[in-house]
Amino acid sequence: MSKGMTAGSIAIATGYVAATTLGQAQITVPCVIGRALFSGAGKLAR
Repeated sequence: MSKGMTAGSIAIATGYVAATTLGQAQITVPCVIGRALFSGAGKLAR
């Protein structure tokens, strides 16, 4: 995995944790979908 992909993955995970910590549970579904799209795009880019 490239450094850019790793950084993006960490950014998505950090945003998800921050939203959950702040009580924004409704953001869970968009985070999961966004993570899946990001992962899929990364695999296609290889």
